[in-house]
Amino acid sequence: MECAVHICIAAKAEHYRFCEQQITRIDAHIVAIIEERMKKSERASGFKNYTPLMKKQLQFNDIKPEASPMIYTLSNGVDLGVIWGVGNNLVMTLLSELGLDLKQKFKAEKHFVS
Repeated sequence: MECAVHICIAAKAEHYRFCEQQITRIDAHIVAIIEERMKKSERASGFKNYTPLMKKQLQFNDIKPEASPMIYTLSNGVDLGVIWGVGNNLVMTLLSELGLDLKQKFKAEKHFVS
């Protein structure tokens, strides 16, 4: 019985290491995509000098405020952080669901909000 427990634990540890490697590989791929998009956006429109319009209180699991210029650049100069109740986590979720080019997808703020 004890041997079976050790085999099970060893298998679970091996699976955990495999999952960690996959997550690391996927994270690196995501970072490469974001960096490529940032370079294209900065060259095309010069969003390097971003200053947030509002200061927001950080919630427990929020993405750090240093991510705000990156989010602003990725969304092609749309500052979703000015919307009350919208933090960096929600903005990243919206960008992942709606895509990065919000200005072309939505004609005006009212279209986005509805």
